[in-house]
Amino acid sequence: MQERITTAISEIGFLEWGNPQGRPILALHGWLDNASSFAPLANYFLNNGLDFHLIAIDFPGHAHSSWRPTRTVFSFIDYIADIKAVADHLQWDKFTILGHSMGGGLGSLFAGTFPDMIEKLILIEALGPVTREANEAPENLALAIQRFLDHSNKDPESAIFRSIDQLVKLRLRAGKMKDESARLLIERGTEVLEDGNLRLRRDPRLNLPSFLRLTEDQVIEFLKRIHVPSLLIWGDQGYQWEKKILEHRANAVANLKQITLAGNHHLHMDEPEAVGEQIVRFLRKD
Repeated sequence: MQERITTAISEIGFLEWGNPQGRPILALHGWLDNASSFAPLANYFLNNGLDFHLIAIDFPGHAHSSWRPTRTVFSFIDYIADIKAVADHLQWDKFTILGHSMGGGLGSLFAGTFPDMIEKLILIEALGPVTREANEAPENLALAIQRFLDHSNKDPESAIFRSIDQLVKLRLRAGKMKDESARLLIERGTEVLEDGNLRLRRDPRLNLPSFLRLTEDQVIEFLKRIHVPSLLIWGDQGYQWEKKILEHRANAVANLKQITLAGNHHLHMDEPEAVGEQIVRFLRKD
C-alpha cells in the first residue's frame, strides 16, 4: 500500500507496515533508492512477531514524493527539515530511526539535531554524511553553481525505457545487489506512460553536486549529541570508508554498537534475515 503525506514543505510518498499502535520506526532510504528499500526487512519483522509501526518515506525527488520547486536545487541538509515535518505530521514525539546509506547519514544528523525525539538509532552502511575539507568549499561551490546553471538552461529531458527488465539490468550495473532487490526499487521508482514505455520518477537534479557540504568537524558535533542506544550494521562487501574518519566518528557516538555481516551495500535488501535478526534483537533489548 502506498500513500502520501502532505507537509508544509512537500508531498511525501511512503509505505507502511505493522501495527499503528506498535513501536514507531521511521525508515530513510539511500540516494536514488526509495521506500521499497525496506520491504524485505518489514516482512521479516512481520514474520518474527515484532510489535512495530514502520513508515518508510520517499525523500523529495524520489519515487512518489514531489520534486523541489522549478529552478531550485536539492540541498542534502534540507532533508532534515523533511524528516521533522513527517514526524510532526505523524505526531511522533519519540521514535526509532532506521536509515540506509544517505538515509543513515541523514538519520545521524537528525538524531544530533533533535536528540530528545529519538528512542533508538539503527544505521546501515552509514555514519554521518559525506564531508568536504573547508579549504575545498570555494572551488566546489563554483563547480556546483556552474553545473546547476548549465542544467537550468537546458530543456528537461526524460529518458524512456522499454521494460522493467531493461531498467533492472541498468541498476545492477550501478552496484552489486540481487536481481529481486533491484526490481523492488525499479518498480516503485518508475511510471508507465500511455504508450506502455517507462520513465523514471526521480528528479534529474538529484545528480547535481551539492553547493555546500558539512566539514568533518561539524559532523562530529552532531554525532556527539547522540546518546540513545545506536546500532550500526556494515556489509563486509559494502562501501569502504576511510578508517581514520570512521573511527573518529564512531568514538563520537556515546552508545554505539557496530556489527559486520556478510553482504554488500544493500545487504538489508539482499540479506533481510541476517540483518533483521540483529535489528529485532537490538529493538527488544531495553
